This record gives sequence, structure tokens and C-alpha cells, in this order.
Amino acid sequence: MGNPERDRSEHRNYLWIVPLGVYSELAAAGMKGTGTENYGGPIVTAGGLVFIGATNFDRKFRAFDKRSAACFGKRHCRWPAVPRDHL
Repeated sequence: MGNPERDRSEHRNYLWIVPLGVYSELAAAGMKGTGTENYGGPIVTAGGLVFIGATNFDRKFRAFDKRSAACFGKRHCRWPAVPRDHL
């Protein structure tokens, strides 16, 4: 995702920016928070939860607070999971 300060100044419409995913090799070398490739998008609920599971390498499904970016939890999936709704 690059430099957070630069990202905030260039993308003023974003409420928050969170790198998604972890490359295990980079994390083992002490480089955390790098993010990975992502395929798919999030779903946002009326209650303000953001669900996303599009990380290809760590295969985690995550839930965030829409306003604060607080991560409520993440769960490992056997494959990359993209949230969907059924109306």
C-alpha cells in the first residue's frame, strides 16, 4: 500500500487504508503489514461491518468496522473467499 501519510494526502476520499493479507516469507523475515494481492471486493452491511476475504496468499476472511477500521476478526479459509449476499 505504500506510505500511509502519502496515501492519506493523495486519496482524501478514503476513510482508512488497511493492507490486507500477509506473505508468510516476508512476515518470517520481520516485514509485517505488507499486504498481498487481492481478488474481489468487500461487502458492507447496514450495521457498519465490512467483510472481505479476497487475499490470495494467507486466505483469511476478515471483518472490519466501517468507521474505525478496527478488525473484529479473521478466519482462515481453504481457498480465497469473496463475500456475497443473497437478497
